[in-house]
Amino acid sequence: PPLKQILASFYDLTRPNRLNRHTLNLVRILISKRAFTMNELRDFKILPNTNAIIYSMLENQQEQSLEIMLDVLHDLLSHLNDLVIPSEDAIVHHVDEIFNNFEPCIHLLNIQFDISLVEKASQCLIQILQLFAQSKLKRRDIFFTEAHFPYLLSALKHSSHRPLIQKRMLKCVYWALI
Repeated sequence: PPLKQILASFYDLTRPNRLNRHTLNLVRILISKRAFTMNELRDFKILPNTNAIIYSMLENQQEQSLEIMLDVLHDLLSHLNDLVIPSEDAIVHHVDEIFNNFEPCIHLLNIQFDISLVEKASQCLIQILQLFAQSKLKRRDIFFTEAHFPYLLSALKHSSHRPLIQKRMLKCVYWALI
């Protein structure tokens, strides 16, 4: 099988002996270079595995690899945002999958995490909202709840030396209020 297929098979929580920082970095590089087609993203289950890995790392407090996963998520979101307007019907399934990362991104805004993780999570959150706003074929809604506000306000309060994070949090608060 091709290298992409082998790496994608390692990018799975059910293969813990193969899922490591090296695998994550290699998958991140392939995604950032847009080496996977939309069909390969679906067939190799890249989006659901990304979501499962992020949730697992949050549960197990594996902060050191979360940064790589946020880079993966950012690259996937960038790719989908580029495709949503010209060919949304072809990627609607992927868009729905990527929305599963909304909750983990909000939870990563907690000040207990390193500020670089908070920054990447805020960037991914803005991209998710942008993708949601551009999507016409939404299968579900994403929205902020009252439980999300402590995370948003915590990131806003504790990022005074990072105006970009504050700007993103204000956008999220605005989004939540409209």
